[in-house]
Amino acid sequence: SPAGNDLNDGLTPATAWRQISRAATQVGPGDVVDIADGSYAGPVLVRYLQGTAASPVVFRATGTAAVLTGSSNNNNDDRNSIFVGESSYVVVHGLRSDE
Repeated sequence: SPAGNDLNDGLTPATAWRQISRAATQVGPGDVVDIADGSYAGPVLVRYLQGTAASPVVFRATGTAAVLTGSSNNNNDDRNSIFVGESSYVVVHGLRSDE
């Protein structure tokens, strides 16, 4: 959530994490990360996340205005709005990218 804090536990909207990348380091197979409307500066990094065919890891927008704004950094993976690497069975749904 844009109003979240990465020191929170991420279990409820009231204790949401701020960065999607933070969520990606805390979830596993079968977990769903609900992403609130707002702007999220990139890059969003999803690395070494292993879902399964039966239990993918899902990142999904809860509304229609969750936007990845990318990064002004032009160095390798840092320039992307979202980077998913060394991962399997990861689903991203409903996010917009301004990049």
